[in-house]
Amino acid sequence: MKRTIIIILALIIFSTTIGVAQTTSVEKSTFGLQTGVLGIWAYNETKLSNTIALRTELGFDFGIWETTYYDDYDSPFLLTPVIVL
Repeated sequence: MKRTIIIILALIIFSTTIGVAQTTSVEKSTFGLQTGVLGIWAYNETKLSNTIALRTELGFDFGIWETTYYDDYDSPFLLTPVIVL
């Protein structure tokens, strides 16, 4: 029983020492487009330091608007601009 516990603890300690993070760096600047089921967005990632980037997004979200008898809108579709920082 003691031997099993020692083996399990050794495996846990050994697995955590192997799982160290990789060294990464941020690219200078990245631009792209994203599309989804209910929207389209353009994004830009700007390098602030070697490990930090600022991502900004500008796009449109689509939706369905439930029309009622007192609404003045003819279309049940809704288009909303989105700005994300």
